[in-house]
Amino acid sequence: MTVRARRTVTAEQVVLRYDLDTGEAAILREEHAKLQPVGATAGHGLIAAFEDFHHPADLYAFDTECQQSRRLTTVEPRLEGIRIGVVDSFETVVPRHDGTLQPTTTAVLMPAGNSRGDRLPAVMFLYPGGRVSGAAADFTGGAPATLPLAALLTRGYAVLLAETPIGPEGQAENPLQELVDVTVPQVYHAAELGYVDLGRIALAGHSYGGYGTAAIISGTNIFRAAVAISGLYDLAGGYGWNDFATMPSRFWYFETGQARMGTHPWASLERYLANSPYYQADRIHTPLLLIHGAEDSFCPVEDAGKLLNALKRLNRTATLAVYKGEGHVPTEWSRSNAIDALKRTIEFLDTHLKQPKVDAER
Repeated sequence: MTVRARRTVTAEQVVLRYDLDTGEAAILREEHAKLQPVGATAGHGLIAAFEDFHHPADLYAFDTECQQSRRLTTVEPRLEGIRIGVVDSFETVVPRHDGTLQPTTTAVLMPAGNSRGDRLPAVMFLYPGGRVSGAAADFTGGAPATLPLAALLTRGYAVLLAETPIGPEGQAENPLQELVDVTVPQVYHAAELGYVDLGRIALAGHSYGGYGTAAIISGTNIFRAAVAISGLYDLAGGYGWNDFATMPSRFWYFETGQARMGTHPWASLERYLANSPYYQADRIHTPLLLIHGAEDSFCPVEDAGKLLNALKRLNRTATLAVYKGEGHVPTEWSRSNAIDALKRTIEFLDTHLKQPKVDAER
């Protein structure tokens, strides 16, 4: 019997062959990849959709040991010319919300011709509580935070896909500080291993990752720039916001969902404020690009406007790009607006990361 599994720590896919008589298992394949069986060959081999960092999704015929393969389709020929480098990963022991320590995986995606030791400018992507490192199994790293990583890799940026384990949903937690505690050690470790230039690293995230991005830069100056897309930045104010046409109540999100407040603001207002980037704006010194759809029904664009106004009042470097008629997810936007948002992001990163920084702020 042949089965697929995924390693808990590294997020690598493993294809195993089980002997039902002896109970022994042999590893046939182990890699950052996606292999989805769709049929079998006459010789008892496997027909599967296969995708990894270097190969876009196509159908392949595998032999009985799942080793040798023959490509059967070329769904998108225009992807054949994209050149990218290697995918790697490392573990960092980080502190958890409950005081325990946990090994956490960071995937590293490198441009063509580069490898560990080159100390490149880099962009770190995160989604609080999520396993962003799994995107290393997508062709060119896919599009975490809705930004196609190929656009960064082909421009000389390394990419860090950081896992950010924080406290469970539904409990009273402090996600802002927890995110700082689990992210910063991964940044230092990536620099120590020689993957990135510590003085030229940006942070980016979408939705709850947008919140996480703004939250982290309010707790550390280690990042040289940050891009927050479609985020929520005022937990106390967001609790009372309604769009009766699509979502008459969002109490659950704050009390039992991702926001991790565990209760309503009147029972713990101080914690709502302490975990809101808007109310921590005076601690933000990292240049910030905010990207938002004007018709976002989940994270209202007004939140981004409030954070921008706060940072401008404090004479910080911040920009807000609002796209009329667009919703929460840029990959669902019109082609012209999605391309414009990507161009703005690249220009912003080039401005802040291309030139070496003599003394990186900590």
